[in-house]
Amino acid sequence: MTFLQVFPVLVLWTVVAIRLVGLRVGWKPGVLPAISAVALAGTLNIDAVYLAVDPLLGGRNVLNLAIHLLMGIGMTDLSRLLLQVTGRGRRVKVLVGVGLVLAAVQIVLLVLSDTRGSTAGFTDTFGTIPTIAWYQATFFAWFGMISGYTAFEILRRNRSGESKAFRIGFDLLGTGCLLGLGAVALKMIQIGLEAQGSGESFSRAL
Repeated sequence: MTFLQVFPVLVLWTVVAIRLVGLRVGWKPGVLPAISAVALAGTLNIDAVYLAVDPLLGGRNVLNLAIHLLMGIGMTDLSRLLLQVTGRGRRVKVLVGVGLVLAAVQIVLLVLSDTRGSTAGFTDTFGTIPTIAWYQATFFAWFGMISGYTAFEILRRNRSGESKAFRIGFDLLGTGCLLGLGAVALKMIQIGLEAQGSGESFSRAL
C-alpha cells in the first residue's frame, strides 16, 4: 500500500461524498456514477485490498479485469460529460463503441491466459505471456484513446463566452489529459519490455 495509491482514492471518495450530499439539496447526479466507478476501481487496485479480494474470486486475477472495466467505463462517462459541457460531444458514441470492443477483447485475452496466483504486480508477474501483453496493451490503448480524444476536443473548443475560471479550469483538464497520454506511453514501453523479459529494470527506474 503506497501513498500514491491511497491519496487519489481518498480524493475521489471525497468528491463522491460531496456529490451524495448535494443530491439531498437538489443537485443532479452528474459525474457521480462516473466518479464512483473510478473511485471503486482505484480502491480495488490498492495492493492490500487487491490481495484480499482477488483470492475470493478464485485467485486468477479476475479482479484486474474488473478494475480495467470499471476504470474504462468511468473514464468514458467522464469524457462524455465533459465534452457535453463544452459542446464537443458529437463523436462520443464512437468512443463508447470502440471501448466496448476493447473491453470484450480484454475479457477474451484474460480467459485464454493462465493467471493463477493473485498478485498486485500483474504486469511484472505475467507480462511475459503474449496474451497478457496484449491484454494490458489493449487496456492502456483504451485509456489513451479516452485521454487523447478528450484532450483534443477540450483544447479545440470554442472559447467565446467562457468565463475566465471556466476557461482556465477546462484548459487544465485538457492539459491533464495530455499528461495522461504520456503516462500511457511509459506503460506501453514497460509492457513491451516485460513481453521481451527485460522490463524489471525499467519498472525499478519508474
